[in-house]
Amino acid sequence: MNECETDRLPENEINNPHVAAPSQPSFPVVGIGASAGGLEALELFLSAVPTNSGMAT
Repeated sequence: MNECETDRLPENEINNPHVAAPSQPSFPVVGIGASAGGLEALELFLSAVPTNSGMAT
């Protein structure tokens, strides 16, 4: 996804000094979800993530 953050703002908010400029975190943000049927797979995945991965769990 390389969409520019300002492409999603309404025209009247792009240069508005009262609207915070979009920011990007200095680390990747990834969301993982599962329904009750995927809980075991999620547990297996998280147990295989190295402790020094830099990912919050």
